[in-house]
Amino acid sequence: MLSTPMSMSMDTTSKHYTATSSENTAPDQEAVDLSLYEAAKDGDLHAAFVAIQKGADLGSQHDIRKETALHVAAYAGHKDMVVFLVQVGANIDCQTRLGRTALHLATLSIQLQNRAEIATFLLSSGANRSLRDLDGKTARDYALEEGQFDLADLMDRHEAAPAMQPIPASAIVPALVHAAASLHTKIPAASKRDMDGVVRSV
Repeated sequence: MLSTPMSMSMDTTSKHYTATSSENTAPDQEAVDLSLYEAAKDGDLHAAFVAIQKGADLGSQHDIRKETALHVAAYAGHKDMVVFLVQVGANIDCQTRLGRTALHLATLSIQLQNRAEIATFLLSSGANRSLRDLDGKTARDYALEEGQFDLADLMDRHEAAPAMQPIPASAIVPALVHAAASLHTKIPAASKRDMDGVVRSV
């Protein structure tokens, strides 16, 4: 079959459209993934919830350290954010470029007062306390180095728990409120109201 100028033009247009669509999709996904990462770092629950609704990849890793949203939330000491991310299915044992898990980073959290609570939650949610980073250290090793002897003892005594199953979007807010309450944290009323509105709209 001979190709006419018109058919060649249509074929070229089709290829251009496909390429352009592909190019536009990738940056959008990257932007959504990054918005979740930044929300986790800032402890912004509403922004994190919106990012999840837009399809953010919980396992996307960012910057030179290859950290996920859960990693930065644990290190920043954002208890309610850690609860939220685990509830919606974040890989609790995902390791950074240095081999550190959320449990490692919770032990090294800049929020000293939140270390034990976050570590306890991660352990009760199925975190593997035996994983070692590239320096050959477990979270317990860091707890000892930091002088957090009670935390190290907690890790010694804590029995392994089954991994938590992700929950459906319609149940995220009630589950988040319940889980956050177990950590004695409060979610701002505005955030709960806004997130509930997002749930109702999907």
